[in-house]
Amino acid sequence: MRFATPPRPDTGRFVRWIGGTCVRTASLSHPRLIVIGASAGGVEALRKLVAALPADLDAAILVVVHFPPEGLSVLPQILQRAGPFPALHVQGAEPLQPGRIYIAPPNRHLLVAPGWARVSTGAKENGMRPAADPLFRSAARHYGLAVIGVVLSGNLNDGTIGLLAIREWGGVTVVQDPSEALYPGMPSSAVEHAAPDHVARLDEIAPLLVRLVAEPRLGITLMPNEHHPADASILGAPDGLPDSMVAETPSSGFTGPECHGAL
Repeated sequence: MRFATPPRPDTGRFVRWIGGTCVRTASLSHPRLIVIGASAGGVEALRKLVAALPADLDAAILVVVHFPPEGLSVLPQILQRAGPFPALHVQGAEPLQPGRIYIAPPNRHLLVAPGWARVSTGAKENGMRPAADPLFRSAARHYGLAVIGVVLSGNLNDGTIGLLAIREWGGVTVVQDPSEALYPGMPSSAVEHAAPDHVARLDEIAPLLVRLVAEPRLGITLMPNEHHPADASILGAPDGLPDSMVAETPSSGFTGPECHGAL
């Protein structure tokens, strides 16, 4: 299955200088991007979340769930049956459209470019490929204020640095309440280190997303490259961190081995 409609040429974002400071603005004409990261326990959480979303949601949904490199993922079929949206594994590149679910296939990072979702074989992050952090960073870099980042059930800490990037670029961050997550590692790390805008129970996240998507999002935000130069290479890296950068970057406390959690 492929989504063939071409993307809008306007990314809905602009970069300009105001008073010597580089800022980003976002227009009201572009639909939201909802980017979701999950691991162990995440498939069931996603199924329940998608089932509660309305068919007219004006947002594209991009999903990363940790799978073994040679594993077989039937997540598109599960989510398409659960809710009102068509879903697919991204192969190569797909045009971004609202009301569609784009899923990372096993052993590929899912990334965002202006108007497109695409896959990459970049280096593993947090011991995983696919990982949530590359998706979150690339979405934040290209769509800024239009991004809503969500971390659901999972082991370890993937998604935490990605949520920080989304906040830096002016987006909104949502984390499943760790107390109810089947595997609280990822949500707990995000709550502790990323200061999310919203921490919510799973049954509260769908109505929250509906409200956030409908809210006006015209505004400006400082460009991270300008006021966090030490983090610019990490927050702005769209293709996953290369092995050389992984080796050279000081430990941040947000990395770990593969989780091998049950899905």
